[in-house]
Amino acid sequence: MSGIAERDGEMAEAIRRNGDKAERILAVTRDLLLKRGVRGMTVAEIAQRAHVGKGTVYLYWDTKEELFFSVLARDFLATLDEFAAVIQRDPEVMRPRRLVPLIVRACLDHPFVRAIQTGDVDTLGLLTDYPLTKQLLATVSPGRTMQQLLPLLRRYGLARTDWDLADQAFALDAIIAGFFALDSGMLPKPEGAVDDSAAILAATTRALIEPDNPTDDVGPAATEALASLAETRSIVAALLEHVRK
Repeated sequence: MSGIAERDGEMAEAIRRNGDKAERILAVTRDLLLKRGVRGMTVAEIAQRAHVGKGTVYLYWDTKEELFFSVLARDFLATLDEFAAVIQRDPEVMRPRRLVPLIVRACLDHPFVRAIQTGDVDTLGLLTDYPLTKQLLATVSPGRTMQQLLPLLRRYGLARTDWDLADQAFALDAIIAGFFALDSGMLPKPEGAVDDSAAILAATTRALIEPDNPTDDVGPAATEALASLAETRSIVAALLEHVRK
């Protein structure tokens, strides 16, 4: 029995060491992408900086693009996790005036989510056209998140229902895209722009989306939103597992 326990311990240690190597590779890749983007980056350089052999990188990912996508997808997972954590701590954030600025801010604060939303070719290169990246964006983005949550907000009395859902979603998506473009630097801010754009976004969303007499109980909406986010997270996690051996 002691021999079996010893072998089990050795196996667990090997798994831990391999996991550490993968995490080092991902951390180095993330750092290099943020510092200078994909141009000229090689697997050999990543391996050298991660203190592993070049072949070790290919034990986990078949191609450099798959490794880069892993970094990107992990940033999206982190965004979803932080978003869900905020809702769990404070269900009142489900009110549109707070929810919409939170989504925009979360995407701006995560560099690879921001890069993919702004089409930052210097950072991501051809990864913007990578098939799995397109699947990722079809699953999670600021506009996509609100498209998923808006029917829920309407159902629980947190959003107006006196106009067509598709029209309301389009208007909200346009507002999110506009504020994101201005705050991310995609578009130049107009002269005399306000310092607190989040407050303006909150006020705009409240005027556009919230009903005159919103519900006092946001709990059910928060519970369903967390379930929706968990489902989205599972899809992103599956894409991540697809590229990891």
